[in-house]
Amino acid sequence: MFSVQMDEDGYRIVGPEEEEGDVVDYGDLATLTIGEAIYYCMIEDPNSGEKPRVRRVDSVSIMPTQAEDVEFTEPSEGPIVMPSEEEDEEEEEEEASGDQPIEA
Repeated sequence: MFSVQMDEDGYRIVGPEEEEGDVVDYGDLATLTIGEAIYYCMIEDPNSGEKPRVRRVDSVSIMPTQAEDVEFTEPSEGPIVMPSEEEDEEEEEEEASGDQPIEA
């Protein structure tokens, strides 16, 4: 029988023959590989009272994939505010007129 060992910081899957998966943080996916079989469990909140369930991956398909080199930027602080249509039109008119506001 499988078990899930939990402490205040994380949890892991333990297999029927005492095979141990890696300890992961709550909210991360715990896995255990035994031979060709892959088992997983997800516990978001250890205090939810929900019984942990270990599941086996029954099939794995390899999907066509390509790697892309990109540079991710840090998200800006605060909410993203989209300008209204009126503000867009005003900006377009200013750009068209050549008058650019000067910042003090």
